[in-house]
Amino acid sequence: MMNEISIVSLSQLLNNIHLSQSHIDEAARFYIRHSNDQKSQQSLCEEWCNHFHFAKGNVDGDKVIISLLHMAQRVIESVIRFEGAYATMRDAFKKQIIKAFTLLKDHNSSQDLKQQIKDLLKQWEEKQIFSKSDISIMVETIDPNRVSKDKIKTQFAPPHYLINYAKNYKDLQIRLQKMQEYETKLDDLINNGAQDRVNLYDQLLDQYTKSVESVQKYRQLVIKDIIDELKELDKIHSKSIIDLKYIAQRVNNLKAKKEKRIQNEYYNDQ
Repeated sequence: MMNEISIVSLSQLLNNIHLSQSHIDEAARFYIRHSNDQKSQQSLCEEWCNHFHFAKGNVDGDKVIISLLHMAQRVIESVIRFEGAYATMRDAFKKQIIKAFTLLKDHNSSQDLKQQIKDLLKQWEEKQIFSKSDISIMVETIDPNRVSKDKIKTQFAPPHYLINYAKNYKDLQIRLQKMQEYETKLDDLINNGAQDRVNLYDQLLDQYTKSVESVQKYRQLVIKDIIDELKELDKIHSKSIIDLKYIAQRVNNLKAKKEKRIQNEYYNDQ
């Protein structure tokens, strides 16, 4: 359990955390050593968050913020393989970090700090320190415009089947063009007399035959994609018709109940 002397030592470590990598490492080791009970974990998390909060008004605020985040990564990566109290420290610290990011909304972060934080968040996502949804929340805090653009891009993205159709259709057009080129060369060879160039004729004929087979294959693929999608759309449409019939019937029943209630109220008033 942490005593007053330990808390003072922790405060000093965090005050100097931005000075060098060794200060970050020392602070991380302090956290790991003292994170074996819940009361100490609470003190550690609160002290970290306080320094994160006050860093916004610090002359070296950007350095302090990124140093605190690097230290947090070191701590989480170190305790992630432990169980028991260390596991609760890991989860508590992760929650504290997510909350701390909300403080950055009011901080006029430099582009350099934003980029450093983005790079760090990318590492966290790759190492699965945080979930994708948590990473998305933190990215939105420091760069809301980027997330909005990504959302709009996703929102208006074409359906996957249309993308596949476009790709297959493009491939089909390429093969059709190739087939026509072989066909033209073969016709020219025949018109100019192929008796003296039997090998070339056989080669072109073989290429033409293969290109025709390739075109047929991709044409079937394109048609199959469309037919499969039409079948799926037909299922959805059929279900929609059933749902609409049910809704229409329910509306009529409600209207009938309303008319009956109005009539009953009228006769009761007489």
